Amino acid sequence: MQDKETLHATAKEKKKDKNMKRFAAILLIIALSGCYHVTVRTGKTLSSHIIERNAPSFVLGLTPADVDAGCPHGVAIVETERGFLDHIATWLSFGLYSPSSVRVTCAK
Repeated sequence: MQDKETLHATAKEKKKDKNMKRFAAILLIIALSGCYHVTVRTGKTLSSHIIERNAPSFVLGLTPADVDAGCPHGVAIVETERGFLDHIATWLSFGLYSPSSVRVTCAK
């Protein structure tokens, strides 16, 4: 028969193992929570002028960044990406700050 200290230690180990499994599950959910790449083509002729920058948006993306700034003839292609670290930043700010990377190819 096991003594009380051994039973207590076993219960602590089980609780620690359960917490580690929860933590791993949360990390997996965050990691798989929608890293994405979106490309929008407007049909305009491409120029060689390309703008790459980080584009913060706020309140879960409801206030998007201005992507056509710097393109005098408009935009031909807009590529938006959100990676793992972008999701972490959004998660840590409770959705108030939502960063993404934007690559804009200007039109001729």
